[in-house]
Amino acid sequence: MTKPWCVALGVSVLSLGCSALAPPKVETARSELVEGQAAEPKRSKQKASSKAKARPGRARLAPRKVGDYFVHRFSGSFRSGPLTLIERVVDSDRKTVTIDYTLEDGVSDKTLRVELDRESERPRRVVEITDEGETEVPISAYEAMLAQTVFAPDVNDELLVEKKQTCLVGPKELDCEVKQYRVYVGDEEARLTVTESKSLPGRDVSGEVTAVDGSVIYRAELVEAGNTPRASDSMASK
Repeated sequence: MTKPWCVALGVSVLSLGCSALAPPKVETARSELVEGQAAEPKRSKQKASSKAKARPGRARLAPRKVGDYFVHRFSGSFRSGPLTLIERVVDSDRKTVTIDYTLEDGVSDKTLRVELDRESERPRRVVEITDEGETEVPISAYEAMLAQTVFAPDVNDELLVEKKQTCLVGPKELDCEVKQYRVYVGDEEARLTVTESKSLPGRDVSGEVTAVDGSVIYRAELVEAGNTPRASDSMASK
């Protein structure tokens, strides 16, 4: 667990565009956080580089089935404490997919049930689930939840390293591609590392922004993924 670089390992529904030189989007959790929550970053002339590269278009997410789940972990100095975002598909039909998103911050949990248009990936309805029951809430509540998982460097200067290696998602070993970029957070140089796998189209395995001294500014990881249908899940797509 996407930006979204507009770093977004979280999710979103916005259709905002990053500039051609904006750092690439991280989409570990979902590609719905399309191109970021913040205003387009400004690039100073001093940091401009002819080597700067935009990240190519993302593969479309694989069709989601009832019972599919993804667990994303977010950490680093970008916030005061770690976050865990759990995404679980609870219903699906030809036109929509309904997903429960639970955000855990170590103090309290919040769960939103979001009905997404299957084709556009945009939310159509959002319900907050509590011990007292279900309450329909504005789509902005969904956006606000996912915005907590987002971090955006200011400038993407150039691609530095590209390599292939194996990586783990839970117990599964995947063939992955790792790309590292030079980015800037404010006036400070940093490194953005994005890990992808063809086994998870449309999602990133991980994304990390580190300062030059090695300290972690932002880290997003897909730590677990699988399918475990529950008795309460819809049978519509089976």
